[in-house]
Amino acid sequence: MIQDNRCTVPFGDHPGYTNDIDLYKQTVSSCCKIVKVPIDPITGILTPELVALRKSIIKNERNDQCKACWKTEDAGWLSLRKRISTHFTNPINWDKLDPFQPIQHIGVMFSNKCQMMCSYCSPAASSLWEKSLNGTIPIIDNYNPGIELQNILDISKLKSIKFTGGEPMLDDNCVDFLRSMPIDYNREISINTNLSYGKNVFSKLLDIIDRHQNIVIATSLDSVGDNITRKFFNWKLWNDNFTKLTEVIFDPNRCKPGSILHVTVTVGMLNYTHVPAVIEYLLKFKRAGINIMFDLSPITSGAILSLSAADIDKTALITVSAEDQRYLTARDQRMILAHNNMIKNSVYDPIIQEQTDSFLRQHYSITVEPHS
Repeated sequence: MIQDNRCTVPFGDHPGYTNDIDLYKQTVSSCCKIVKVPIDPITGILTPELVALRKSIIKNERNDQCKACWKTEDAGWLSLRKRISTHFTNPINWDKLDPFQPIQHIGVMFSNKCQMMCSYCSPAASSLWEKSLNGTIPIIDNYNPGIELQNILDISKLKSIKFTGGEPMLDDNCVDFLRSMPIDYNREISINTNLSYGKNVFSKLLDIIDRHQNIVIATSLDSVGDNITRKFFNWKLWNDNFTKLTEVIFDPNRCKPGSILHVTVTVGMLNYTHVPAVIEYLLKFKRAGINIMFDLSPITSGAILSLSAADIDKTALITVSAEDQRYLTARDQRMILAHNNMIKNSVYDPIIQEQTDSFLRQHYSITVEPHS
């Protein structure tokens, strides 16, 4: 049997796995598993590396750029490539794919400017984390991109564009670009935002939503009230902004039907006991007919703050009453089942626990009790 070495992601057709552009670093990558390369001065994000990768995929060859997936598969595990391929039910005629075809879905990061320090966030994506590291990584929250986004891609060809950071709403370059983008109600605009800011910044987000209307707002909530995973998180601002968004996103006079409000809960040692309360908070909106999507995203074993203690508090299990089950989609139920299985099957790892304790002492001024 011939091995199928092909992957759809580098062709830019999959909205969930976009080609990601770092404007402040002037780099691009076709996949989170592939090393970023400089944006090409002539072809923009259609770099020579991407074209070469596409050509080898069409030929069903293993390209070294994809070695992360090959290594995973050769070890007998399910790779990102394999997971993504399950989303495509229609057969693909690989011989008719053009290695130079335009990318239809992109993600873009104008800067790493951010007013928070989330425990699971990379320093490269948070200016406050970078400042706390004594300058070991260049601080770039006020960096003015030297490459204009509209000069390196054909916006008219885009079906979706996702804005990340940092906090996109705090970067003037990002906000100005969103306001100046050509209006196309068939093009999906996605914004990843922490929502922990005041009325002046929130009004910019509302203005962008009203302009583009076909919108996805993705945010995070890891506990209700004080949020130990997200330093400088402001619960009152977040709650006020989120409540307002539930009214705006699902108002047919302001947004296109199908617009999405998406919440990610990143579950780790810091917040796992808070997750049931977060689900109850989101259920409050679902009971009112607001179709919020949510993800429960566990920090996996081997990473700092991962769930690892054998005596983990079982009160972290999510229980939903029979009456409330009707408000959950099949996807919601799978998320909750996976979360509960993770809590039940967690295994104590002293090395990971020490990493977690050290992290908490250093960055959160938390007194850590000795582990028995």
